[in-house]
Amino acid sequence: MSSVSHDARGQKWPVHPRTELSGRRMADYTPLLIPGTVTCSICLDAFTQLVTIPCGHNCCTRCINHCWKETDTYECPVCKSTYSNKLEFQISQLQNETTQRPVNGQAGGPREDDADSDEPLCDCCTEGKVRAINSCLVCVASYCEYHIKPHREVPALRRHQLVSPIRNLEDRICPAHQKIKNLFCKSDDIFICGLCHEKDHRSHVVSSAASARAEKQVDIDEMHVDIEKQLGKRKKELEDLNLAMESVKVSAKKEKEDSRKVFDALISSIQERKKVANEMIESRQALYTSEISTYMKKVHEEIADLKQKQNRLLKLSSTDDHVSIVQYFQSICTKSTDNPLPYLAINTKMNFNEI
Repeated sequence: MSSVSHDARGQKWPVHPRTELSGRRMADYTPLLIPGTVTCSICLDAFTQLVTIPCGHNCCTRCINHCWKETDTYECPVCKSTYSNKLEFQISQLQNETTQRPVNGQAGGPREDDADSDEPLCDCCTEGKVRAINSCLVCVASYCEYHIKPHREVPALRRHQLVSPIRNLEDRICPAHQKIKNLFCKSDDIFICGLCHEKDHRSHVVSSAASARAEKQVDIDEMHVDIEKQLGKRKKELEDLNLAMESVKVSAKKEKEDSRKVFDALISSIQERKKVANEMIESRQALYTSEISTYMKKVHEEIADLKQKQNRLLKLSSTDDHVSIVQYFQSICTKSTDNPLPYLAINTKMNFNEI
C-alpha cells in the first residue's frame, strides 16, 4: 500500500514506499530521465512527451495514460510499483538530452565487440551494445558504467538493489507474479518470489537466496576439494602417460636399431653364402664342361674314322680285287680291337642340387 503525504497547503498526495518522496507534490515532481534511455518502457519506441514515474522508469505520456485508463490500480509497467491515485505528470524538458548520449559505447565502457560474448550487456545502449557493470534487481535491467549513474546519483534509485551483472536477468522474474525470485524453496528445490511463498509454498521450507547460497557453498567447497584431488590424480596420470609415450619412442628406436643390425648381419651372411655357392657352381660347371668336351672330341674322332671305313668298304665292294678286299678287312678288324671307345649312359638333365 502507498502512504500519504501533505504539502504546504494540506493537499494529500500518494507516495510509494520505495520512493519516499515525502513533502513533494506529484504535480510538481520533475521527471527523471535516465541518460541513454531513449525508448519507452511500454511501446518500446522513441519517447513522445516523456514522463518519469516516481519509481524512476520512463515512458510516453500517451502510453502511461492509456495503461491507467479505466482502472483503479495504478502500477509501473516495468517494476509493478503501485499507487493509490492516478498521478499528474509534467512533460520532461530534458528529452533533447537523449540525443546526447554516448554513441556506440564511446563513453559507456567496453563495446560488444570488445566484450566477452558471454558477458551481460547494457540494456540501455541501443547502438553498439556495451558490457554491463551492474544489474538492478528492481528495474530488472543491466547497465553500463554510463547508464548506471542515475542509480548512484538519484535518491529514488539509490535504494534499488544493485548486484554484479547477470546474464538473462529476465529469468530471475517470477512469471506468475512479475516479482524478483529472491527466495529458495528447499522442498521443491526452486527459487520463488515472496507472493509464491505466501500462496503456494507457505507450508514448505523456504530460505533466502543468501542462506541457500551459504548452504550450497559448503557443497561447492567440498566439490572444489574433490575436483582438486581429481585434477591432481589426472595430472599425475598425464605425466605418467607422457613418460610412457617417451619410453615407447625410445624403446621403438632401440629395437629398430637392433633389428637393423641383425638383418644387416643376415644379409651380409647370405651374400657371402651366395658368393660361395656361385663359386662352387661355376667350378662344377667348368669340370662338367671339360669332361663333356673331351668326350665329345673323342666321339667326333670316332665318327670321322667310322665314316672313313664305311667309304673304303663301299669302294672295295664295287671292285673285283678279291685280295685287296680280304687284306683291308683284316686290317680293319685288327684296329677295331685296339682301345675301343666305351659307350656311356649320359645324363641329359644335369643339376647342382647337391651344392
